[in-house]
Parts: sequence; C-alpha cells; structure tokens
Amino acid sequence: MGNGVDSREGLTTKVQDFATKRSIKALPSNPQIGCILLREPVFLADNEFLSPDEVGHTFPREVVKLKYFTDQDKLQLALGRPMLVTTPFTLVAGTGTRKHVSRKDRKGQSAFRQTVLKNYEHRCCITGATIAELLEAAHIQPYVDQRSDHPQNGLCLRADIHRLFDSGLITIDTSFRLH
Repeated sequence: MGNGVDSREGLTTKVQDFATKRSIKALPSNPQIGCILLREPVFLADNEFLSPDEVGHTFPREVVKLKYFTDQDKLQLALGRPMLVTTPFTLVAGTGTRKHVSRKDRKGQSAFRQTVLKNYEHRCCITGATIAELLEAAHIQPYVDQRSDHPQNGLCLRADIHRLFDSGLITIDTSFRLH
C-alpha cells in the first residue's frame, strides 16, 4: 500500500495499536485517521534553521496539531521577514461607497459581441473555451468609435485572456502566433 503495511487490515491494526498506546480515552471501534492542514507554511533554507528556544517558542514533545502566532513572530524578525496577518476575516456590515464615472458611449457594442462570438462559433480563439458567460469580443485595434466595431477587428477571447490582451501582456503576431 506504500505505507509500510500489506493491506488495509494491516493499516487498521497498526493505527489501533498506535492509538491504544498513546490514548487516554477508550478507543472507538472504528477510529479515524485525521489529516493535518498546513495553512501558509514557510519553508526555510538549511542555513535559516533555528531552534524554537532561540526565537522564544516552546513546543511540547507530543505531536503539535495547531499553533497560532498572533504577535510579531521572533522567527520572522530573526529572518527579516514581515509578519503575515493570521487573524480570521469576519464579514463587514454595511454597504460600500459608489462613485459615478464616465465611459465611452459604445453604440453597437452588443451587435459587435454577438457577431464576433458567432464568427468564432462561441469558442475562445486561444484556449478553446466554450462557456458563453466567459467569452468576450475583444477589439484587435483598440476601440475608437463605431467604425471599430467591424467584425474583422474582433477576436473571441475568454474574459481573463481578453484582459491580458488589452493590457499588452500577450499579443498575437501577423502569423497568428501568441506571444
């Protein structure tokens, strides 16, 4: 099985023996093996290792399942790293503020989108995605006025790819290669 035993029964026996030796309470007839979730682990290089005592921490010799550090951690100070926020998020009451902004009037935008998506058979030309809610019509030459809404100036792109394209983080050359 890859865990030092030959069968599931062997694993169950090994777990029960281990739990019997270390448990204070009576064991259930079908004990469960738990999992430990590591949240925001920090991996150190060999030369960064310190003993817990050097940074003001003590750990019991038993297995530690949960340990929180809410103050500035001395280990982080010793390594010159900033403290990460470890307090849980709680919902904030109220509503956010709104700000009115002006934007270009883009008559024909809906027709442009429908035509471009239809021309590409509702498939992102880069990823092949076909989920309609994720697809957008991107302008190859940035929008200037209604003349920019010519279907040959459009690409069907997934929304995240569209944002990358408009930001210049990806481009498509004249040989239709992605860069």
